[in-house]
Amino acid sequence: MVFINAIFTLFSLLWLISEITRAQPDSGLWFALAFTLLCAANAVNLLGGGNRRGRLVTNSGQAEQSAGEPVADRPEVPAAYGVVAADKGRGLLDWSQVSQQLAAPVNYWLCTTRADGRPHSVPVWGVWLNNAFYFGTHRHSAKARNLAANPYLSLHLDSSRQVLIVEGPVAEIVDLRERSLVDKAMASKYDLEAVNPAEDPNPVFSMRPRLAFAWSGEDYGATATRWRFD
Repeated sequence: MVFINAIFTLFSLLWLISEITRAQPDSGLWFALAFTLLCAANAVNLLGGGNRRGRLVTNSGQAEQSAGEPVADRPEVPAAYGVVAADKGRGLLDWSQVSQQLAAPVNYWLCTTRADGRPHSVPVWGVWLNNAFYFGTHRHSAKARNLAANPYLSLHLDSSRQVLIVEGPVAEIVDLRERSLVDKAMASKYDLEAVNPAEDPNPVFSMRPRLAFAWSGEDYGATATRWRFD
């Protein structure tokens, strides 16, 4: 289409030059001028439109890629804690590397809130899949009752040397395909027998991060990093 339009544009230019050389400002000259401008504008629009479509695809791809990537900065803490600026110390930690720590542990600590506001902490088994934490529990356990009243939790690992804390909303998994994927991952990680999700009355929950914090216990001020998720 662009090639054909270019041919018409070239033809109209030759026509315009021919009319100008006649030095007669009759209707033919004005028609040739208008036709030339129309062809040129259409060519620019085709070329620009193709580029715009390319940019839209690129921007959309970048947006989808960055949508799951959190924004990193320093946590807001009292100055006495000695946290340096983001470009000082050892800089901000890399979430892609830090999040790998969430896949390896056997035990995770979950903190939920009782209906009356009192905190509740408990170690659980779980798996980190597709940037989300999954865990199961009994339907009538304390944490299940807490999450029914306040579906939000804080998760942290055992280590106090390489600290990692993740906070986010919780939802029960009702899609059987997703539940089956999680059950298989749990069975593989903990050497368990796979469960048929259609026959299991107990819930499996997912927590997607809203906030995360990490730092080195040996150098808090120079490594403390906060991530904020969409």
